[in-house]
Order: sequence, then C-alpha cells, then structure tokens
Amino acid sequence: MLGGRGRVNAQVGIGTTSPNASAVLDVTSTTQGFLPPRMTQAQRDAIASPASGLMVWCTNCGAAGEFQGYNGTTWVNLTGGTATGATISSITCGSATNNGTLTSGTAASGVSSVIPYTGGNAGTHSGQTVTSTGVTGLTATLSAGTFASGSGSLTYNITGTPASSGTATFALNIGGQTCSLTRTVCSTTVTFTYNGASVTYGIVTGANSKCWLDRNLGATRVAQSSADYLAYGDLFQWGRGADGHQLITWTSATTVTAVNGTTETLSSSDTPGNALFITNGTAPYDWRSGQNVNLWQGVSGTNNPCPSGYRLPIEAEWEAERNNGGTGFWGTGSAQNNATGAINSPLKLPMSGDRYSSNGTLNVVGTSGYYWCSTVSGTNSRLLYFDSSDANVYTNYRADGSAVRCLKD
Repeated sequence: MLGGRGRVNAQVGIGTTSPNASAVLDVTSTTQGFLPPRMTQAQRDAIASPASGLMVWCTNCGAAGEFQGYNGTTWVNLTGGTATGATISSITCGSATNNGTLTSGTAASGVSSVIPYTGGNAGTHSGQTVTSTGVTGLTATLSAGTFASGSGSLTYNITGTPASSGTATFALNIGGQTCSLTRTVCSTTVTFTYNGASVTYGIVTGANSKCWLDRNLGATRVAQSSADYLAYGDLFQWGRGADGHQLITWTSATTVTAVNGTTETLSSSDTPGNALFITNGTAPYDWRSGQNVNLWQGVSGTNNPCPSGYRLPIEAEWEAERNNGGTGFWGTGSAQNNATGAINSPLKLPMSGDRYSSNGTLNVVGTSGYYWCSTVSGTNSRLLYFDSSDANVYTNYRADGSAVRCLKD
C-alpha cells in the first residue's frame, strides 16, 4: 500500500520478465499472436468518440477483413490508406428499375426499387433504412448483404402509406456513395375543366411508374373493351388545344351522330379561333400555315390540352408502356404486342381510330388505336399505333385527328 504518498511507474510484460524500456506493455511470444477486438464495420462505426490510436479488426471490411486504427479523424488501414470497409465506386438512382405503384393514402404493397452500382469491393454491408421526404410516410429498406466484386444492384423495398400525392425522395447513403431515389405517388382522381364542364377522371399507374389519366380526353368512362365507344374520347389534331375541333359524339363502336364541321382554311397562328377541323391534303399536311414544333411540349407547352400538372407523353414513354418497363410487350411477350395487350395494360387503351387530314372523315374506328406523342419527327409527329396484329410508334400527319392520353409530369 502506497498510502497516497506517490505512484509506481512500471512496465508490464506478458511472456517476458524484462519488458522493453520503451513499452508500457510488452507482449512476447513465439507461438501466439496479439488478438485485437473483432467487429463489423457497423459496430466499429458505432463506437462513441473513438480515441486516436484505437485499434480493431474490422471483420467485413475489404474482401477478407482489415486491421484498422483511428487517427483522430477517420479510420485507416494499418497497412496504409483510408479504411475501405464495404464500398462501391458509384450508385445510379436515375437508372433504378421501379416496381409496384404508390398511391396517396394507400399502403404500399409489392413496391421496390432496384438500383445499379459499379465498383463493388465484395465487402459485406449492414443495409440501410431511409424515410422519405417530400411525400412523407414511406420507408425504403435495404437488407444487409454483400456487394459484388464489380457491378451489381441493390433492392430497396418500400413500405408505408404515402401522406399525399407528388414525389417521395429517399436520400441513399451506402458503400461510401450517395444518391437521391425518387418515386412518384399518384393521387386517386383529378378534377378539371374540359369542354366547358367540370370532369373527374381516375388515375392509374403505368408500367413506367408514371401517373396516367384512366381514360382518353373526352371519354365518359374507362374502356371495358377494345371497341368500347364510350371510352374512345375525342380526336385531336397534333398541337391544337381543346378548342372544340376535337369533339365527337359517339353512338356506337363505329359511328357518330355529331362532329364539328371542317374548313380548308389553314390557321396562321397557334390558336385558330374556331372549333372547325382544319383539313389539308397537301404536304406538309398540317393544320397550321407555318409549322410550329414547340406545341404540346411539356406541362407548360402551348395548347397543352391536359389538366394542370399533366401533359402528353413523349415517344419513349409510350414505348416504356408498350414494352411494360422492359418485361415484354404489355407484360406477356410479342404475342400481346397488339390491341389485346393495349386493352389489358394498366392504361386500358381502346381502338378509337383516327380522323383523316384530307377531308375530316373517320377511319378504322373500332379496329385500330392512334395515340399522339408530343415528340416531333421532321414535318410530322409521332404516335402510338396498334391493331389486332401489331403495335408500334410511327410518324403521322399533324392534321390527322388522334386520341390523347395524359400523364402527370
């Protein structure tokens, strides 16, 4: 007992009675080694305020574990270099494959996002749980696992009930890389003014996880069959607003009782100032004298006939629907790359036909579907076409009349 009068400064030797004078602890052995604390990267990172010089063996850092020390700022490998842990060199949220649909007020079920990465080091990660911002109420969860050696993908399962419609954002941080995953949350309905009256359409989610109107503009219901004339809707000339030229009253799957009249006088402006269907039987077969490729471009595009926040699809968006997000034409392979696939798709597209640019008469009603894109092609524009044997995106005259289906921007 020292009686509080002083302290003993001594060295400790294990396996030796003569510890080195420079060491407070000298472990000597020719048959055994020094074994530091062993832990995973997540456990290492959970150490509160690690002291400079603290040492551990990280069991899932690198391909086979790493001996690491804390230098006062970060963990480093004791063989040199920053401690890697389980790492990737890039992660691309913008290239995610999104599965399932999200609807405001409805619990998510079967919803996930598969996100590609590159430069995996075969390290084992502890997973991640991220809550959404923007639209709240959702959680994206990545289970613990092991990165590939090189390229691979991560699957985040999304659960919860979105509090509103809009965009849910998840700030991902995994393997030393970050990115923002966004998922669209659809509303259940949208109410807007069309043809001077208030209408309410439902919202459906397509194969590309975008929110679409559940029917064509002007339709009175969702299509119940390919030849459901109450779902045909109106037929627009490309780039024109909902000024009345498109209106059609259907009385059967192949006939009409009233169509606004026609005129051969081309419009010199974006707004013709009348409700007449403008015919043109000569090149470039446009209703406008002096073409304008800027019509219908996005939610703020001139003459956009869709509800606020909605627009016409671009060609790639129609193709994504036709190809069911890459899983085969409307989800069942080439056998359904036709009108059957179109009506069985989430969008339930009927064969509403088209209206000739040359004289305004109706064509192939009940046997073919024509749906405009906002995409232009030279002096013409692009549209989705399908019949009983085929479906594809083609070029068409802008003075022709075709169906319009809107999607949320």
